[in-house]
Amino acid sequence: MSQVMSSKSSESSTNSVKVNRGSSQSVKNWLLQILYTDWGQVIMDHWRAVVFTVSFFTLAAVGYGIYGQFQQKNIESEQQKVFVFLKDWTTQDKTSIDWQKMKTFFESLNYPQTGIPVIVELLKRTENLEKSQELPAQEFFKYLAARCKQNDFCFYYAQLKYATLSEDLGKLDEAEMALKGLIATPWKNEEQIYVDLTRIAFLKKSKSDVKAYGDYFLKQFPNSNQVGLVNFFIKEIQK
Repeated sequence: MSQVMSSKSSESSTNSVKVNRGSSQSVKNWLLQILYTDWGQVIMDHWRAVVFTVSFFTLAAVGYGIYGQFQQKNIESEQQKVFVFLKDWTTQDKTSIDWQKMKTFFESLNYPQTGIPVIVELLKRTENLEKSQELPAQEFFKYLAARCKQNDFCFYYAQLKYATLSEDLGKLDEAEMALKGLIATPWKNEEQIYVDLTRIAFLKKSKSDVKAYGDYFLKQFPNSNQVGLVNFFIKEIQK
């Protein structure tokens, strides 16, 4: 009985080997068939390029992963730097703002977006600026907006404040340009932007711009509670 089982086991093993060899031979035959096709010829003719391309993308993927880890460590380091600066600033200086010191700090950041906590504190402190502080503040926020990436909150906050301060200073062309720069951002409040653009065009006494901005606003936001204000600008500019 054991001899029969042993014989069957041996036969089964032999068959398995045959199957494996058969599978291996089938793969070889399949590869040979490919090599004799047009695609196979292309691969053979350009095998160095194929190997180089595969190697390049493999190395690129590995390099990107390493770069991502390195970048994350840098961001975390900068976040710590920001919180230290914010603590020292808010503890030592509760009222005035040294704009040059602020600019120097943001110049030291590789990722201005990490400075959001400082920017938020700046926005609070600049709600009721003295006249003597408006110009340096406007110049700072103009600089900061230029340093930030357009899709970051950093840019949105800085650009909006730059627009507001420009209008307060009577620099209406700069205010208009700054507001138009917000339209392409994902964080925009398009309704309010076009109300502000219509108002600035009205202050500039530009009939064509008041009509263009106002008509766009009325078409896009017919149910806005600021429709009356925009209609006022449109009607008044025609007088």
